[in-house]
Amino acid sequence: MTSVPDKCHIGTRRVETPAAALFDVDGTLVDSMGRFFPSWNEAGANYGLSMTEAEFYGYAGMPLPDIVEDLYRRCKGTEPPDGFVAEFLASKKAKHAAREAIDGPPPVIACVAAIARAWAARGVPVVCATSGLRDHVEPHLAAAGLSDLFPSDKIVCAADLPKGRGKPLPDIFLRAAAVAGVDASHCVAYEDAEAGLKSAWAAGCAVVDVTGLPDYPLPEGLRAAKAAQVQRRDWLPPSRILVTGGTRGIGRAVVEALARREGVVVYLGCRDLAAGQAVAPHDGVVPVLLDVTDPASIKTAVETVRAAGGLDALVNNAGVMDESDMERTLEVNLDGVAAVTTAFAPLLRTGGRVINVSSGAGLRAAAALAPADREALEADSVAAIRATAQRLATTADIPVYGISKAAVNAYTKLAARTYPALRVNACSPGFCRTEIAGPNADYSEREPKAPALGADVITKLLFDDALSQNTGKFFKECSKPGTAVEDAVSREEPW
Repeated sequence: MTSVPDKCHIGTRRVETPAAALFDVDGTLVDSMGRFFPSWNEAGANYGLSMTEAEFYGYAGMPLPDIVEDLYRRCKGTEPPDGFVAEFLASKKAKHAAREAIDGPPPVIACVAAIARAWAARGVPVVCATSGLRDHVEPHLAAAGLSDLFPSDKIVCAADLPKGRGKPLPDIFLRAAAVAGVDASHCVAYEDAEAGLKSAWAAGCAVVDVTGLPDYPLPEGLRAAKAAQVQRRDWLPPSRILVTGGTRGIGRAVVEALARREGVVVYLGCRDLAAGQAVAPHDGVVPVLLDVTDPASIKTAVETVRAAGGLDALVNNAGVMDESDMERTLEVNLDGVAAVTTAFAPLLRTGGRVINVSSGAGLRAAAALAPADREALEADSVAAIRATAQRLATTADIPVYGISKAAVNAYTKLAARTYPALRVNACSPGFCRTEIAGPNADYSEREPKAPALGADVITKLLFDDALSQNTGKFFKECSKPGTAVEDAVSREEPW
């Protein structure tokens, strides 16, 4: 059997029949991690170095020299002296050899070995990608009865790579795929450790965390380490995304773009479920009743999304443009963004994205303000930002819509400070033909972009590593009307 529970898949990638199956060794094919832990601390006792079981499992997957260097820094507060790493590893190797002479080699992890054999039986190449030492790995695989599957030329070790290029960098899985003669993006990788999972993901593989397999031997120390690592995981792109105001204009364009991405679930926030259902025929689009101005509605939406599995990203798109109703404009454009972000932030994992759809009108409004008013808008609370925006919307000769978006920009910077574990940014889709301007909008002086083009800056902030690592920034979709989405260009703009 090669199928695994869905909870074992990392991210959204799936490969039904891979070009190759790539396997870590320690903790994946053989149950060696618990055997290694005592020898690390026995060797460390000679140098005043020690670690807990959870800390040990936190190192899983990293190249051994990197572990020694980090352990020394943690315990001593300085860099290890020249020659120390080699000396320590030699001591640890001797301690482990003495233990193994008594206890024997580590046992096979049968549930993973069965997957490797099943792929090989189907003609899929299998290759090892391990941070372990070759003189441990090869005898351990032989003792586990796996040397026929993984001869020496089908084993890639961290020592085969340039120094510093081991896990979590992608090199080892790229090399393993090359050994199989295939592209890594067509492979599935099996790993137990966070560093290895990240490495395989970065290489482009579909990734399986074997510790979720029903018969995997999961000690308590590893369970605790895994839980902490998942909480800190910030390297996966989002797969569960809430978009407010998703039934029209930019919001709908975002929803439709996301729905075309395999494995992405889009929660479409809408005040009218019938309108949401009109978009819902797209696979992976789930309408959620959500009025950003109604606290009860927000609370119910949070519980709905929580029950469905949580959230990876939030797109605050809902907005209005009504110069005749200042209060309504601020209520939706500022209060709604702040309320929804506050409510859903606890559902977002480390590295989760919050994208506030703003406008160039907000930048222009802020630029037109007196310095004292700009400073007042850059407040340290939502209430203070709101009060300043309300005053300016009443007294300044600036459109209310522009003031509301300047306030959203100020809130974005505040939220980036408030939620340092998240990536909070604002963006402008540019001048687009959408319903927000009303049915009588005049486009005679300036050609608008299609909503799909304007929405591209939002999808880039969700998935493009060049943009998505930022927080507290403003980005703009800069392409001319008629530009193909695949040629669209977005860039950071100064506040």
